[in-house]
Amino acid sequence: TVWKAVAVEGAVGAVAAGTIIEALNGRMVITCGDNTALLVEEVQAEGKRRMTVRDFLNGVKVTVGEQVGQ
Repeated sequence: TVWKAVAVEGAVGAVAAGTIIEALNGRMVITCGDNTALLVEEVQAEGKRRMTVRDFLNGVKVTVGEQVGQ
């Protein structure tokens, strides 16, 4: 679950919605469609506590190009 995110417009290109396009240095950006994306700030994995993306990325291997929810 995404608890906190900020919309990012432009420079996303033709990437399918739900694709992770950045996961580095405590930042995770996921495409949404229509050349927009979300800069995710807080998440909660199933069965886990709510946490910052920095903490999440320290504990979970996320790959650029990976589809969210797959």
